[in-house]
Parts: sequence; C-alpha cells; structure tokens
Amino acid sequence: MNRDQRRKAAKTGTAPNPLAVTWFSNAPWAPTGYGTQTAAVVERMHSDGHKVAVSCNYGLMGMQSEWNGVPIYPMGYEAYSNDVAAANFHHWSKAHPDLPAHMFVLFDAWVLKGKHWDEMPTSIWTMVDHFPVPPAVMEVLKKPAITPIAVTRWGQQEIERQNVAAEYIPMAIDTKLYKPTDDFQGIPGRTMMGLDSEDFFVVSLVNANKGVPGRKAWGENLMACAILAERHDDVRVYIHTERHGNTGGQQLDPLIKAVGLAEHQYRFVNQYAQHQGIPNEAMAALYTATDVLLAATLGEGFGLTAIEAAACGTRVIANDFSAQPELVSDDSWLTTGQMWWDATQFAWWNTPNVGSIVAALEEAYAKGRSRSQAQRDHAMKYDADVVWDQYWRPYLDRIATAEPTTTPVPVHPQRVWTRNGDNPTPRLTIYIPTYRRSEIGALLGSLLPQLDERVEVIISDNDPDGFALEPAIRILDGTSARVEYSTRGANIGGEANILRGYEAGSADWVWIVGDDDTVTPNAVTDVLEAIDHDDLDRVILLSASAPSGAAGMVGTLAQIAEYEPSLPIAATLISSNVVRRSALDLGVAHQNFGSMYSHSWALTSCHRVKVLASPCIGVGIGHSNQFSGQAGFTGDVEEVWRGLLHAFGITPTEESFGWNFVSVA
Repeated sequence: MNRDQRRKAAKTGTAPNPLAVTWFSNAPWAPTGYGTQTAAVVERMHSDGHKVAVSCNYGLMGMQSEWNGVPIYPMGYEAYSNDVAAANFHHWSKAHPDLPAHMFVLFDAWVLKGKHWDEMPTSIWTMVDHFPVPPAVMEVLKKPAITPIAVTRWGQQEIERQNVAAEYIPMAIDTKLYKPTDDFQGIPGRTMMGLDSEDFFVVSLVNANKGVPGRKAWGENLMACAILAERHDDVRVYIHTERHGNTGGQQLDPLIKAVGLAEHQYRFVNQYAQHQGIPNEAMAALYTATDVLLAATLGEGFGLTAIEAAACGTRVIANDFSAQPELVSDDSWLTTGQMWWDATQFAWWNTPNVGSIVAALEEAYAKGRSRSQAQRDHAMKYDADVVWDQYWRPYLDRIATAEPTTTPVPVHPQRVWTRNGDNPTPRLTIYIPTYRRSEIGALLGSLLPQLDERVEVIISDNDPDGFALEPAIRILDGTSARVEYSTRGANIGGEANILRGYEAGSADWVWIVGDDDTVTPNAVTDVLEAIDHDDLDRVILLSASAPSGAAGMVGTLAQIAEYEPSLPIAATLISSNVVRRSALDLGVAHQNFGSMYSHSWALTSCHRVKVLASPCIGVGIGHSNQFSGQAGFTGDVEEVWRGLLHAFGITPTEESFGWNFVSVA
C-alpha cells in the first residue's frame, strides 16, 4: 500500500487489500476478555472491508448466527473446538476465493491441537503470563504456518528469547466508554457497590475466580486488604467476581472468614447482575468509585482490568512480573513477589508478597480519594482506535500483500562454552551482546588482564553459527573469572539481545559492553571500587575524549545534567553504564521496546548516579547508527531522546544534544 492509498484508507475506513479472515475465539457478545477483544477487532475489520467470520470456541452452540453483519460459526464438540476450526476456515475461505485467506486466533496457544494448524496461515494473538514461555506454548508458536502476535512487549521479548520472531499488537479498550464516570443511569458507583458513604476508602478487586488456587492471588490480596482494614476503620473492600466457585474457582466466603474481614468491611458484586453481564458504562462508574484497584496476580498475559481502571483515572496496584508493569503509570504501584513453579506448564509464576501489597495499599490510602491524570494518559495508548490505526491496519495490509512464509526460520542447536562455572557469586556481570563483529577480539583482549573471581563475563551471540566462539575460547580460556558463551538459536535482534543483559547472570551489578568497544587498563578495578558504595544505583563511564565537566559527580541525573547537559543522551551508549539490577525498571523498558533505547528506559528508575572520574571505555565506530537511526527503526530518534529526558526529570534544550561518544571520538 503506497502513501496515497494509506491516506485514502485512513479517510474512508476501507482496506485497499482486503482479507478473508476467520477469527477463532469467544463469541463477540461473550462477557469475557476474549469476547470484548473479539468484538473490538472484528467490528473494525468488518468496517474496513475485510470479509470476516468468527469461529467460536465459546459463546454459541448448535446453530450459526450473525453479529452486526458478521457470520458467527458455533462451537464444536471438542473442548476447545479444534474439531471445527479448519472446516470453518475452509468454508469461509472458499466463499471468498479471490481474497487471501488468514486465520486469527485469540486464545491460549497450547490448546491448538491437530495437523490443520500446520497448514492454515495463522496469526495467534498470544498472551504470555509465565517465565519462560511454557514449552507447550512454544511448540505451537514454532509451527511454520503460525505467526505469533504478542499482546505485550514482555510477551514479545520472551517469545523471541525462544528464537521465534513475534509481532506486537496490544489489547485495547474504548476510552470513550472507560473514562471518569460518576454514575450509571443516575446511580452513583458507590451505591452500585452497596456502600452508603463517599467517605470510605475503597479497594476494589475485579478479577475472574477460576482455578484452585488460581492465578489471581485471591488469598494474598484479601489478606492484605484485611490488614489494611484492621488498621483503618474507613476502608471498604469491593469484590467484583463470582463468589461461590461455580466457574471452576474457589469459594471465597471461607477465605474471607480466614483472613478476618468483617461483614461490614466488604461487598460483593450482585451475583445475578454479573451473571447477566454488567455494561461497560456501569463498570466505568465502578472503577471511578474505586480509590485503588488491587490487581497484583501471579502472572498476566495482558490485564484488561488494569487498563480499564487506568482509563477512569484510577490508580492500580499490580505485581512486578509478566505484563503487569507495562499496564500502569508511574502514579501507581508494583509489588514484589516470590517465584512459584507451575508444574502443569513447566514454567514460573510469581506470587505477590502480602507485605509488599500492604505497603502499596498504605501508600494508596495516604493519597486518599483522587483521580490520576497520569493513569488516564497512560491508558490512552491502549485506546481501540489508536491500536487499530497504529498496529492492526499495517499488519493486515502486510499479510494481505505478502502472506507470511510457511518456511520455518532455521533454528540452530545452541552452542555453549563455559569456564569456572562453579565460581561463587560474583560482584559484577559484564554482558557482551554480539553479532559477527571481529572487533570483539580487541574487547576481550582489553578485559582479560583485569578479570578475576569478582567478575563474570557473559557473551550472548546472535549469530547461530557462533562467530564469536573462537575468539572467546582463544582469549578467555585461561581466566579465573566465570565465563559463559552461548549462541541464540536464531538472531533475535540487537535490541532484544541488549535488554536480555539486564536479566542474565547472577551478580547484583551489570555492565553491558558493546562488542566493538574496548575498556581502559584499570576500568574493571575502578568500576568494582565504585559499586562498593551501596548508595549508588548507576555508574556512568566516560571515554578519554568525552567532555569531563561532570567527572566525579554524584547525584540524580537531572542534577548532573546541570553541569554537563549532553551527558544524559550521550550516556545512552550501552557501554557507558554500570547499573544495580534492583534499581532497573524493566517494565518501562519492555513498554519502549522497539525504540532502539529500551535499555536506557530501564535506567529511568535509577536515582543516585555517579560519573566515574577516570576514563573507562574506548568507543568503536559501529555505534554511529545508534545516534542517526538504524535499519528497521521508523520513529523519530530525537523524539525518543526527548521522551527519555522527560522521564529522567530533565527539560530538553539545544544543549541536551551537543555531543555524544561517537562525535567526540
């Protein structure tokens, strides 16, 4: 689609390259997350001129129906309707023989069984709520006819960590419906909750009650609510879910009794009203009547309730795991937790810590009743029309004009080499992302004399053939430091490989070093001395040719920028940063994945920064792309820089872009 066609399509709402789409998910009228997302996407596909039908796996039995002009095929007999998916796809595709046919799936990938999933060109709108992606999910996503579409940056990163390329299209909400709303049909939100006062501090839990013990951490969340209510007489807990375990969940009344919530301290949603379906406008009033939404769970593939609440200006408490950090603004809270092994999926969840939930609830209580504009602004990025224009239309046009290849991407056996693997926990991880650069030999040579047991070196090679393996063995074989070299089974891209460095290794501090840079003779010693100060979050390293106006300074990055305005952007160079892992905000990094600077967004939560006085790095020529844009990046680099500066609390000026490590080299 050329520029003129794209503009015409945007104005008229018609697709110049229509598809014959079979959408496999819940019926569009189903009161589920799958149902609401199906309705939002299918309606827009239909309006744009795509020929679309829905093949139900929930919500319609026994007969074909129609919804807003869209044919709806009924469920099959098999539990997940695998038995009718291919038949419905072929039936609909044959009705439109002149159009490219494509299957879209919005459901758990692991349930897709049968050889027909090897043959139909399929995009799976994929949710990832475990770490790593469970093997049964990856078995499906690796099929040659399937293209994963991650609904979060977290999911995209974790799928690509398994050597499978993934698209990104987030789930979305209608922000014209979900907005600050005082009442529904004249009934205030608090009245709908069964509360008779506007003076209460209301904590709401809006989640499905499925599974025992379940993914939604009902026990941990309700215990934290009971602790808060015991401390503050004006706390009330609103519980918006099925109460009696009739949907495969647990009976909540015994749990509420066990944690000690008194009858006057909580209210349940009217069970009949919930069963019948509560309108979006009423939900908006309920969210608006809420002072904080408690939504800290063991893992989320997306988390629609968090975004719905945010769109109503309501702050949210989520768990710092999986998709959850992406869905809240800085005006909300993230809890910490304990990893929990899901033996059914062979992967980890993360159980939110009760004490951490209580601490977040106390901070929310201290804020009192108020709306958060930051939450509303954050939610606008997930507006259904914004997501449609920014992500869905380009993707649909792409697959209409060039069907995704059914030839699998070659996945090579991983090559691994380690030295001193039994070394005790090191103080510093030096992580080197690399891809076919001969300059890595010079980097490793500059590191070798400085390595000892306090350091581990991890080399992550994006070349499946192991280009960097020979120099790694030749140069580092005799070191006393722990060394780990590994290849990715397929090239996951530079940005994903860099971001992986924040999670690889066992040391408290990590230094990611570009494969064409070098380090000065005393750099490792100087870095180790600097990080021994426990009050630091980040150490910025300079090159010999870099301006030294801020050398030796300690403070926030905004304070340092007063003396060296260009340093914050110059220090987006990966090699110029040594960071404490616990100070990183990986949620913000995942949100900004694809900007080229997701690694720098992770640093926006680092408060106390030191600029090391002595030069520590030599900068290679390969970084010029970082400061001028790179292949595959279509955004505005300066706009990304300005966003970063604002996130650091710095107002951009012309001086902010005066120099970088490449320009002064």
